[in-house]
Amino acid sequence: MSVVGSVLVFLCVGAVVGMLLGLAMHGDSVSEKAQDELKAWASSEGTSFVNVWGYSIFTKIQKSKSPLQAPKEQLPCSLVLLHGYPTSSIDYLPMWSSFVEASVDLGCSSVVTLDFLGFGLSSKPSSMRDISMPQQADLVEKVLLFHNITPSNHQLYLVSHDYGVSIAMELSTRSLERRHSDRTTRQSHYHVTSLSMFNAGLFVGGYSPTFTQKVLYKFPELSIFIPRWIFERSVKRVFGNTPPTKEWVDVAWASIIHNGGRSMVGNLLKYLDDRRNNQARWSRTFDILVEKIIDEKTQRERQQHQDCDESQNQHCQNNESSAYSVPKPLCLLNGPKDPVSGKHMMEFMLSRWPDFPRENLKYFKDGVGHWPFVEDQEQAVHFVRECLNLPTSNP
Repeated sequence: MSVVGSVLVFLCVGAVVGMLLGLAMHGDSVSEKAQDELKAWASSEGTSFVNVWGYSIFTKIQKSKSPLQAPKEQLPCSLVLLHGYPTSSIDYLPMWSSFVEASVDLGCSSVVTLDFLGFGLSSKPSSMRDISMPQQADLVEKVLLFHNITPSNHQLYLVSHDYGVSIAMELSTRSLERRHSDRTTRQSHYHVTSLSMFNAGLFVGGYSPTFTQKVLYKFPELSIFIPRWIFERSVKRVFGNTPPTKEWVDVAWASIIHNGGRSMVGNLLKYLDDRRNNQARWSRTFDILVEKIIDEKTQRERQQHQDCDESQNQHCQNNESSAYSVPKPLCLLNGPKDPVSGKHMMEFMLSRWPDFPRENLKYFKDGVGHWPFVEDQEQAVHFVRECLNLPTSNP
């Protein structure tokens, strides 16, 4: 090719890239209301920015002012909320007061959340090409330490969604592994006692990434060209029968592009590799959790039969009141219409763990999709409280 031809090709490619960038930047517009809501979340009570590895990590804690008296044998506890991809902790804003109430009812000292590195209000370093799930789990532990929640004498109840589910599983795996390690290692990891997982796309065999995710996974550099309308279209495809409101999309988009975050969207999809790489390890954790659920169920039923015999059936008429008050080790909370990790994901997991107790698998209504706690907030609160073995009212 001649020099002139090369120059023409270069100019044409530059023009196309410039046009795409222009279109993308035009799609960057964020409503003033969304900006205000994000700023309000950033400056709300209990928020701070923690320096971890030289990066600024957004976190929010609300301490229980008057928690109920926990049993003497129970360690201090915290309820920790882990968000999904590609949004941030602001997803939990509409349910925040319900989580605080649950924390009080559990006798816990606090509710904690954060934005993972590369998400929301946290740092989004352009130099970052890869961050692993174990690194994000390290980040959670460092944020907890910042809040004086120490691993040697604290237990965690984790509520997670999507991306956050994998980090919750990593933290749970560390919790189990520490039991078989030396004293120093045991004291360095937290004791995870309960997992409430929304649309858990944990295992590769049942997880179905969207078309956009597949493209960005292979070509992460294309992230910079994504306009808002593509994000909105992708989100609507994974919601169920109730589409997201424009206001919700605006706030979610604002959290994604905050601080130049749009260029990070593709790089963050490396979590798909982490799921593959950790599948065997996390499967062993799942084996242990399922066995624990079955053992606790057997003990509970035995205790209920004993109560019935001792009270001559009077107590049998109120079985629920004799149920364990201890939170369940694991609950899967699923929006079945989610094409990414909906009912098909649960069926895959049940084929792998056929003994998984069905009462620990909670399906939302058939028309609920990938963000069940956004699409049916009342039912989501009900399910989380059931998983934590707290009193509930019919949604």
